[in-house]
Amino acid sequence: MGWTILLAFLVFISFLLISSVKLVIKIDKKVFFSVSFLGIRLFLYDSSVEKTSASKMEKTKIKGKGGFTSFLKRYAKGKTKPELIKELFDIIKILCVRFKKILCHIRFQKVNMNLTVATEDASSTAILYGKFCSVIYPLITLLENTVNFSPEKIFVNTDFNNQEIIFSLNGIIKIRLWFILCFAVSTAFNVFKIRIGDIKNGRT
Repeated sequence: MGWTILLAFLVFISFLLISSVKLVIKIDKKVFFSVSFLGIRLFLYDSSVEKTSASKMEKTKIKGKGGFTSFLKRYAKGKTKPELIKELFDIIKILCVRFKKILCHIRFQKVNMNLTVATEDASSTAILYGKFCSVIYPLITLLENTVNFSPEKIFVNTDFNNQEIIFSLNGIIKIRLWFILCFAVSTAFNVFKIRIGDIKNGRT
């Protein structure tokens, strides 16, 4: 009986690790994104309802005022400015290296982008349109060749009857929980090694 329970537990944990965390992004006149796991929504942000909850958000900000600032002050305590800058750059370097390794495991699905270029002047619109195309389409090709990127519709056009740029973007990003945990643990371990170096050098 005990082995059966243990086996069922291991199967369940394995199922969780290979399941994907899903991030849904929608950007147009408003910004919407949600994070879900196994169909359960873990986080939601919708700028269209931000105003209705402004008072609640303000209370939250007041309640947590100084939290992150005080953390930074504690972190920087005992360090000179050059030491702090070097350490922060080391941490950023670690994050970039770890993210580069995990990038190939991220799946970009159902990506749709629509960009309508418009300015007050027709010649400026045409020039700006050319610049956008020279950046966006090579970038899409690069993503398709380097990561798991599946665009549905990428559209860039011009509107000489309008004066404002119109932009919309939506898509789904998925990554297995296992890779997120590996990223978090490896990053935390490397940052911890930096902190251990500080302790040995008497900079805590």
